[in-house]
Amino acid sequence: MCLLMFLLMGSLISLGISVSPGKIELDFVPNGVYEGVAKWGPGARTNHLRISTGGDFEIIIDKDELICGVEPCETHYKIIMPESFDRPGIHGGYIKAAEVFDEPRPGFIKVTLEIKMPVRIFVPYPGKYLEFLSFKATNKEAGEEIPFEATLMSRGNETINSARGSIFVYDRYNKLVGSIKTNTVTDIKPGEKVYLYGAWDSGDYEKGRYHAQIIVNYDGLKTNKTTNFKLGGLDVELLNYTRKVVIGGIKPFHVLVESIWSEDIPNMRAEVSVLDNESEELTSFETLTKNLPAWGTTLLPGYLDTNPLNISDYKVSIILFFENLTKEYDGRISIIEEPSQEEGKGLGLLSRIFTIKNALIALIVLLIIVLGFLIYILIPKKEKYKKD
Repeated sequence: MCLLMFLLMGSLISLGISVSPGKIELDFVPNGVYEGVAKWGPGARTNHLRISTGGDFEIIIDKDELICGVEPCETHYKIIMPESFDRPGIHGGYIKAAEVFDEPRPGFIKVTLEIKMPVRIFVPYPGKYLEFLSFKATNKEAGEEIPFEATLMSRGNETINSARGSIFVYDRYNKLVGSIKTNTVTDIKPGEKVYLYGAWDSGDYEKGRYHAQIIVNYDGLKTNKTTNFKLGGLDVELLNYTRKVVIGGIKPFHVLVESIWSEDIPNMRAEVSVLDNESEELTSFETLTKNLPAWGTTLLPGYLDTNPLNISDYKVSIILFFENLTKEYDGRISIIEEPSQEEGKGLGLLSRIFTIKNALIALIVLLIIVLGFLIYILIPKKEKYKKD
């Protein structure tokens, strides 16, 4: 059923409408006026579009309907800003195009597609205000310097005299392992974008995942943001694996692994063994071999034979094989009964993505679509019988 819904949605997306530009972002000017043109790409089902607007401010359009191909498929618009807004920050509006069907079209599900072109107006904060646009760290090999870059924008209506950041680096256990200072930026005007840089020497710290927090001080005020990065080397980590397997025959089993290396690992695979309480092997299998991209993750699929097992919890040993190296992990899995229909049949690392609630919602949507299609076909026939 989920596959059917995916195909239906994919078909609708392929029939969709497009717009250029994708969005409009403006700085607030009291009583300001901004004019432009939105160019629409009609869907595959109809070239008739209805255009409308909405939002926190006035947007005037030159026409509310378009017949693309007969006339230029574009809308001339005028954004009129008020004298003031009641609050600082982002205020939103939109210009929307929706399909219009002039005549019934046999064989088409009557689902109207539409698209919005967002319009955002930014109103400055009173006084001095620095806003983060991004804070990034670059993954590097263990022992190298990790460069940091923070991008901020002055969103207040006053000039900031100076800004400087302090970056604190933590390991996976949230232990502070280092700190550095960034450069100092001075005389930051309203609406100006600034960049803060720093580099941390990772020294002898081990490979793995780290995170950092930057605290920016500016004219007696503070703002902060965090980011994640990795110290690499030829190494991988086990992120997750299938924890529950339904008993009965051969069942899917997945292992999720992460690279901590700056190059691709072409032959990544895992060997999974299920053990009893005395650590004696009961059953085992190898996953498929896949490419593990640099700094990335990959899902290794395999199949577990549950016939030698009972409904119980077992020890599990997972050995990762990569570049003539191995890494072993110990864990536990549960072999369970076939769940009832109410409990759902999806268990394991992948199937838990689709919960029972999502499945019910998808089923209801599908039934509404099918019901609408049947009514669409049957009503004309009923009217014909009345005439006869």
